[in-house]
Amino acid sequence: MRLILIYDLPAVEDNDKRIYNRFHTNIVKLGFYMLQYLIYVKVVTNDITMKQYMFK
Repeated sequence: MRLILIYDLPAVEDNDKRIYNRFHTNIVKLGFYMLQYLIYVKVVTNDITMKQYMFK
């Protein structure tokens, strides 16, 4: 089972760039890998694991 994360955050101002970098770092730490630009995927084993990642 795969959990797909699609996002689009503005990165116009310096504060926006900081928020984007923090968000990107956190999803990589959670184990997501980039499938395409701004589309990340994580392979999960079951529904319980999927729900744990959905609410982080």
